[in-house]
Amino acid sequence: MHAGAHERVAAALCDGRTEGQATGVLQTLVDALLAEGLPLSRASTALHALGPEWAGVHLIWVRGKPIQAIPREATIRNQQVYLGSAPHAVIELGVPEVHVRLDGPRAELPYKFLDEMADAGAVDYLCFPLDVRQGLSADTEHAYWGRQWISFATDEARGFADEDVVALRALLPLISLRCALEASKLTARALLASYLGGNASRRILAGAFRRGTAETLHAVVWYCDMQGFTTLSDVRPAREVVEVLDAYFDAVASPVDQRGGEVLKFIGDAILAIFPVDAGGVAAACARALAAVADVRANLARLNRERAGRGEAALGLGIALHQGEVSYGNIGAQNRLDFTVIGAVVNEACRVEAMTRTLGVDVLLTESFVRVSGLPADALVALGAHRLKGVAGAVELFGLPVAAGP
Repeated sequence: MHAGAHERVAAALCDGRTEGQATGVLQTLVDALLAEGLPLSRASTALHALGPEWAGVHLIWVRGKPIQAIPREATIRNQQVYLGSAPHAVIELGVPEVHVRLDGPRAELPYKFLDEMADAGAVDYLCFPLDVRQGLSADTEHAYWGRQWISFATDEARGFADEDVVALRALLPLISLRCALEASKLTARALLASYLGGNASRRILAGAFRRGTAETLHAVVWYCDMQGFTTLSDVRPAREVVEVLDAYFDAVASPVDQRGGEVLKFIGDAILAIFPVDAGGVAAACARALAAVADVRANLARLNRERAGRGEAALGLGIALHQGEVSYGNIGAQNRLDFTVIGAVVNEACRVEAMTRTLGVDVLLTESFVRVSGLPADALVALGAHRLKGVAGAVELFGLPVAAGP
C-alpha cells in the first residue's frame, strides 16, 4: 500500500458519517483500502450482537456489488458452516491469523469455503481476529463475544504483498474499535426492540426517554388474555408453564407485529398492543387489527392441534378491539420508566376483554371500533349493551364469527 496509507485509512474509519450503519464500517474501510491500492476483490466481517434469537449480522463486500448484510441466528455458533471456518479458527481456536493461497491444489485448502472463493477467482485469502472486548458491556468471557473477525481476498495474480499484510495488521486495533462501536449500537437497538418493540425503541433512541414526553395518539387498542391460565399455572410445573406461554405468545404477538401493530406489554398471560392510525386512516388500522385476529385464530388452532396430539388441553383466549385517543410515551418513577399507552380507551379494552368469558366468544369489538371499521353488518354478531366495571354507561359489543375477517 502507498506511503501514509495507515493514517489516511485511520482517518476514514474515524469519520462519523457512517456511524450507526451496520454496512457503513465495512464500506468505509474497503473504499479507503482500495484508494490506497490494496487489490481487494472481497471483504467480509461479522458484527456480533446480543439478542434473544440472533448473534449479529454478517457483512459481505464483493467488488462491483452492494454490501450484503445477512442476519445470523444464535445457533450459528453450533453449525458446521461456522465450526469448520477460518473465523472459528481465529476467534475460538487461538489461531493468530489465516493466510492461504487459493491457486494451489484444492485438497490442500484448510477450509471448505475457500473452495468456493477459489471458484470465484480469488487467489489469496486473509482472515484476522478483532478484539472487541473494550467496546462491549456484556460478559465477554466466551471468545465468540470478545473477538470478531475480518477477512480479505484478492483475485490479483500476485496476491497480497508482504507490505499489504503488515499494513492490515497495523490497522487491526482501529478496525476492532470501530467494529466494537457498531456492534454495541447494534446490540442496543436489538435489545431495545426485543423488550420494547420497534417503534418505541426507535423513539427512545431518538431522544424520547424522559418523563413527560408522552404524546396523544389515535390508535386501535388490542387487549387479549389467555383463558384457563390460572388453572394451568396452579397444576403444572413452572418450566412447563413458561414453555406454554412462549408458544402462546408466538402465536399471538407475531401476527400483531406482522400486521403493523406494536406489542407494548406482556402482563402475565395478557398482551396489550396498539395499531397506530397512520396516513391510511382509522379504517385501515382496524383492517390490520382484524387481519391479525384471523392470523391468531389460525395460529391458535394449529397450536391446539399439536397440543391435542400430545394429549394436552386446548388453549383459549379472549381478544378485545377498541379505538380512540391514547397517551403514548414514558410513564413511571424517576429511575424506572415504562414506554406504554394509558387512557380511558385502554381501560375500556381491558374491561371488554373480560366479557369474552361471560359471553362465550373469543373476540369482542366495541361499537366505537365497529363504527369506524367499515365492517358490514352481516360480518358481525350483535351482543347487546353491557355495563363494564369502572366505565360509565353501557357499551355496545359485537362478536366476530370465526369465518369472518379479512
